[in-house]
Amino acid sequence: MEQTARIFLSTRRETEETEIYRKQSLFADSGIGDFRQLSDEVLAADTSKNYNAEPFATLIFPLIGNLEFESESHQITLMTGNVLIIPADTVYIIRNFYDDLQVNFLQIKLSVSLVFEQIPLEPLRNQLQVIAEFPGIKLSLGIYDGRQKAEIETKSSLLAFVINGAFEFQDRLLETRDGLFLEGFGAIDYESLSGDAVILLAEILK
Repeated sequence: MEQTARIFLSTRRETEETEIYRKQSLFADSGIGDFRQLSDEVLAADTSKNYNAEPFATLIFPLIGNLEFESESHQITLMTGNVLIIPADTVYIIRNFYDDLQVNFLQIKLSVSLVFEQIPLEPLRNQLQVIAEFPGIKLSLGIYDGRQKAEIETKSSLLAFVINGAFEFQDRLLETRDGLFLEGFGAIDYESLSGDAVILLAEILK
């Protein structure tokens, strides 16, 4: 298979912004296979955001602060350290209930059939933890000390997204909120370049 690499720099990303809300989308197109979009979102203190129904399942990762989630059938507080899975075609609201704190969270859109579920994250330091596995997509999370080397072998395409810190990934520098898509590499080497470096990996069957 021909090797393909594509970098998504955080400084060159499509941005939607209002007085209370900011969203940076990883892809400017329809995504990669069933992995349709990853968005990095910020919501101002004491505000809420309405989301219309879409034909994709959604995963919500709180990064800074807890969130209130409300749909027709569920109302929960989503804590950092957990992932919420929302089925396709769901109308929902995300609220920031803090008086003086912006909340930051990721949303991932997938073309797979999923049910409502909350998954606790308990990542082990300096190794990958599989956090969710669906038909055609496997998501893993890793938290690393500085100068930790690792390797992942995959027959799928691989999407890496740096949540915090810096990594050297297949000889390419990735910093906070940068992304990298690799296809056809097989064994992939990476190294954390900073302490408390956090990376999200998605193995994608196209």
